[in-house]
Amino acid sequence: MTMIHAELTSEFKGETVVLVKTNIDGLNLFRSALLQVEFGSSGEPALIDGDQIHLVTVNESAAQVELSGKRVIWRLPRRKVKELMEKVSAMIEAAGPCHHYVDIDAPAHTLVISRDEYT
Repeated sequence: MTMIHAELTSEFKGETVVLVKTNIDGLNLFRSALLQVEFGSSGEPALIDGDQIHLVTVNESAAQVELSGKRVIWRLPRRKVKELMEKVSAMIEAAGPCHHYVDIDAPAHTLVISRDEYT
């Protein structure tokens, strides 16, 4: 079952972060959406799992993750798309649970992408 779930949490090691919980299938879907954005395909790539819809778009001014109930809108500069692609690809290749930290602008300053660590 595919899992990619984003939430704002203030209880991550004493810091407020955007926490994205994924499994390998969720990471593969996220990487596909990032590839579509990076190479300029038309439309907004959408990731859908059982409880959230994720839209990935390019926004050159700031890296933002808008969390609105069951809808998550990723507004990312191209440089951030590239950074996320590299980190997500490394997580897919990893042998087991792992995570990466990414600097973003809103709604927190840190994005934590986690594979198979938080359920």
